[in-house]
Amino acid sequence: VTLFRAYIHDINVQDVRSTIFLFRYLSKPGTYIKRKGITVLSEFSEKFEIMENVLGYFPVPMAWMNNENKFVFMNDAFTDLFGYTVVEIPDVEHWFRSAYPDEEYRWERIEKWSKINRGAMKNPNFQISRQEITVTCLDGSVRIVEMYGASREKDFLLIFIDVTERIEADREKKHIVDEFKEILTGIKMLSGLLPICAHCKKIRSGEGYWEQLEMYIQDHSDAEFTHGICP
Repeated sequence: VTLFRAYIHDINVQDVRSTIFLFRYLSKPGTYIKRKGITVLSEFSEKFEIMENVLGYFPVPMAWMNNENKFVFMNDAFTDLFGYTVVEIPDVEHWFRSAYPDEEYRWERIEKWSKINRGAMKNPNFQISRQEITVTCLDGSVRIVEMYGASREKDFLLIFIDVTERIEADREKKHIVDEFKEILTGIKMLSGLLPICAHCKKIRSGEGYWEQLEMYIQDHSDAEFTHGICP
């Protein structure tokens, strides 16, 4: 455990692959660990203790799910982000109901999770590629996260990266750009050389017609004229 703590201290929190590697080591059948100077076979209780002592130190939100789709471990970062513990979310069914209250979105997520389960059944080392999901937290707030994960002997490790601020900043930037484009679209500009009669001051249009100066400018810009008599 001390060795793993040193490993965690140096790990890049975004290094999902390294986290998955550690998960696969801990969940490997027949893993031996040192405890009180005695080498013992790592049974589930031993693995759970390792999860608490090792994965609990990771600053990245993580949850461990067994082959019955029940959560057996959530680290502190997971609870800090979402508010949930295994008490509120004992299994994937409770997760779907709480994290995805919108029924349409919930069924979309259920369908994708079923696809992940099918992949894990075919491949015991199935890896969950990046998925962007919207999660409703225990306090009702909403977080946008990227979910990664891996399976090992039908157990799952799920890793969540909070990207809420980045996504909202991107949306705000896009909104500003769209507004600016809309403003530019509404602006009409006059440029280039305008052929104008030196006598009557009419302007020749692109179609070859001579138009009153006021009408031409009004048609090609947002300007409007008010008439008066100069002194």
